Amino acid sequence: MLLPILLLEKSKLFSPLFSLLFSLMFSLSTIPVANAQSNTSGDSADLDHSGHSHHVGHSDALMVLLGHKIALQTLQEQFNGSIKGQLANKHLNQILIKDLKQNLAQQSKIFQQAMPVLNSYMGTPKSYYLTAQMYHDSLENRAAMLTDFTALLMEYQKQLVSLP
Repeated sequence: MLLPILLLEKSKLFSPLFSLLFSLMFSLSTIPVANAQSNTSGDSADLDHSGHSHHVGHSDALMVLLGHKIALQTLQEQFNGSIKGQLANKHLNQILIKDLKQNLAQQSKIFQQAMPVLNSYMGTPKSYYLTAQMYHDSLENRAAMLTDFTALLMEYQKQLVSLP
């Protein structure tokens, strides 16, 4: 459970809401989770070493992705705000250009961290879900997350080409 603590420390840089999100995630991750599907066969293949179902990892991935999404949105808003503030000057000073490049580098790092998690989250098999309705809802949620990250990537690309 070191990941939520590390993310909490990083979150303090972005916003109090982000910090609250990860505090909540950490507190919920310490609550024991009962396995929703009874394992009558005696086979423990559905459980990890702590007794949690593998679905808990899926939920953790969702929380990590939400954190990355908030961080990227914040950085992109900062970038756009900086650019709009300087458009009247028609010349971007070197300090601002350096700040914008650092912003883009931070976005790149977050995308590099998020993409493997997103890939894993998107690949959740149908067998994870107890009912067809749960699977259908999950497909809708995964499609929304993929749409959100696509929009973030498109904005990142726009910002990359907007630098002089």
